[in-house]
Amino acid sequence: MTTWLLNGLQNLYLENPIFESTDPLMTKFETTEILKDHQLTWQRGKVDSALRCASLGELSFMLLRYGAAVHIAPGTLHDFYLFQVPTYGKSAIGVGKQTIITDQHTAVVISPDLPLQLDWEQGCEQFLIKIPKPLLNHACMMLLDIAPEEQIEFQPEYLLNNAHGVAWQHQISAMLSYTQQKTHYPEQWLKNLQTNLLQHLLLTQPNNYSRYFHHAPRMTGQRRLRLARRYIHEHLGETLRLEDIAKACDSSVRSLTDAFRSQLNSSPTQYIREARLTAVRRELLQAPPTARVTEIATRWGFTHLGRFSAWYKESYFESPHETLNK
Repeated sequence: MTTWLLNGLQNLYLENPIFESTDPLMTKFETTEILKDHQLTWQRGKVDSALRCASLGELSFMLLRYGAAVHIAPGTLHDFYLFQVPTYGKSAIGVGKQTIITDQHTAVVISPDLPLQLDWEQGCEQFLIKIPKPLLNHACMMLLDIAPEEQIEFQPEYLLNNAHGVAWQHQISAMLSYTQQKTHYPEQWLKNLQTNLLQHLLLTQPNNYSRYFHHAPRMTGQRRLRLARRYIHEHLGETLRLEDIAKACDSSVRSLTDAFRSQLNSSPTQYIREARLTAVRRELLQAPPTARVTEIATRWGFTHLGRFSAWYKESYFESPHETLNK
């Protein structure tokens, strides 16, 4: 953690605490109100909890401590992302199938749909940034020109001591310098900085959209590819012919195919198939157990159900029926 960020955090320490308590039940209630409902297991040490919070734009910046060592089991965050790094002590953060040991040099980015468990050691205090899901989706859409079709999911381990991590800390500190200015701060500048902060995260922290960001075209083919992808997603459940997609983006079929291969390392057909598989999986996860896989797959453009099942299992390591019965 850089001196620059530590200086910015001093502004958070000046905030009146949302709560300070030695009462385990009050601590559980207050943290649930600010974050989400969770199981909280007190371990060794004395309860000496406090939470400070400041909001700038739509982001919430927090300093949280429990005093005692704790085990926290919130399930999934559901509707927000969480950046978390200890200012004191260490913690073990289980995100999905990974466990990250966090300290002043290693943070974690927690995605909303991944199962989460946290173990904070005694005396640990953490700096957190709560990022609403729609806000990050909007920042992603500004980069891609289309709304993300699936949940953005980050690699959880975030290193603070490389160039990307240092730049991230500088941006956070710049925003925190305004937490004590309740009026007369440059609102549009802060809004732009908020967007820049989230786009920095999207562009530098590996995630399931990284390949689209880093294969972004640099020339006039960029707009044509955006139009092609937009047309595909607007007509995903219909018959999609390469000729129609090419016409929609004022391109030839050959140029369209070359653009997908050079810029996305994919073909239009493969891109369509992956987008349809994503749509099917999203619907299967939300459908009742009585739903019919065949009807859902057909609705999203899969006419050969044997190939569909093979592609689905190759992508998600389970059958469509197994997804439906989750």
